[in-house]
Amino acid sequence: MRLSPSRVPSVVALPLGFLFLPLGVLLLPLAPELGVPLSLLATRFLGRKFEWARRFNSWIDVKWANFRTRLKTGRKPDHPKLWRWIIGTLFILVAWQGLGLLLTVGAAGFFNYDLELLFSTDDVDIAKVRELPPWSTAATVLVSFIPFFINPRIEPPCPLELSTQETSGQ
Repeated sequence: MRLSPSRVPSVVALPLGFLFLPLGVLLLPLAPELGVPLSLLATRFLGRKFEWARRFNSWIDVKWANFRTRLKTGRKPDHPKLWRWIIGTLFILVAWQGLGLLLTVGAAGFFNYDLELLFSTDDVDIAKVRELPPWSTAATVLVSFIPFFINPRIEPPCPLELSTQETSGQ
């Protein structure tokens, strides 16, 4: 016969829950293989009386179901499709390169730089770049990374999401 939290009478379950919970929490860092099951069993017992234990148990149940789905399918249940990752990555790269180039050209114009100096590999041109103030050269080059840091926070609208929103709103 398996010991199930639902088969244990409440008169016994609540004291066992109060006994197992601190014991399980104390064993977590020392022996997690004992601490985790004791803590889970304790919250199952205490869930009969306390709302916080029921919320914790439902959170654990959702996480456990997601973990099992991930083991079976190899991905999270709420994982975006691969084509959305590819389109998002391409969007970020194109925006970074395009906007970064515009910002670099703007900064070079602001500091009166010849753009050919920044992209040249000749020794004479490199010597000219070294004569320029280091802070302005660094600002001209590093300003191109601003779109890279801002762009991932701006999500392009997905055509599939727009079509489902339009149909659900009608």
